[in-house]
Amino acid sequence: MTGSNITDFASFIKAMEKRVVYFAENGCKASDISFTEIVFEKADVSILNELLTKVLEGYQPSQLEINQWQTALFAELCRLYKHYGFVTQVHFGALRNNHSGLFNKLGADVGVDSLGDQTALAIRMNRLLDDLVNSNCLPKMIWYNLNPTYNITVANTLANFQANEEGIKSYLQFGAGWWFADTKLGMLNQMSVLAEQGILANFVGMLTDSRSFLSYQRHDYFRRILCSFLGEWMTEGEVPKDYQALGQVVKDISYHNAYAYFNDKVSNS
Repeated sequence: MTGSNITDFASFIKAMEKRVVYFAENGCKASDISFTEIVFEKADVSILNELLTKVLEGYQPSQLEINQWQTALFAELCRLYKHYGFVTQVHFGALRNNHSGLFNKLGADVGVDSLGDQTALAIRMNRLLDDLVNSNCLPKMIWYNLNPTYNITVANTLANFQANEEGIKSYLQFGAGWWFADTKLGMLNQMSVLAEQGILANFVGMLTDSRSFLSYQRHDYFRRILCSFLGEWMTEGEVPKDYQALGQVVKDISYHNAYAYFNDKVSNS
């Protein structure tokens, strides 16, 4: 696509940047990356160069080498996304194509996917974000966790890295429940955790990533659940009975927060 001669890690990243520039010039506001697991395994560039050469010759990398490449590539992409003003969306936790018979017969993504699990998520995610901060490469990010077991871990980790000089509310977002968590229970779980570990009023709300027009109704479903969720707080006396203030929170989560977040507006209204 770029006509570049890719011989090492640096030239590979330069080619990637050309594609990022193309999308930036055509009005792109966000990127979206999917990981099975969040990893953090730093490696010297000489190791990355050697790995690239071997893979181009047909070598099958080990899991350690895959983790090293993923760590380095993601860091470079985050640097580019911050420079060109992209919101970086991260979806992680899917264990795909588990029924080998159906996979061999019908191919990928035919509905035999599951919630994934992983060890040391808190350590890896904190170190990854800390490394991005220290290298001044942390873009605005929305993290979508597929396995609700890790909701508190993800929301708590994101809270560690919210400080920013741009005055952006909730610079790192804990994204809405998606896929298997795109349910009433899943949405309520995600919002409850965000309210406890972060600031629910700054939430950018629901997403639609299924590429199906009919799935857009999930936004209405989400808004109804959000209103019931906050309404219960009011009836239980957990928040003041201020319909105007709470109504503004609903409007912000449903629209204004996302508009401000994706358009580099400091104010959420």
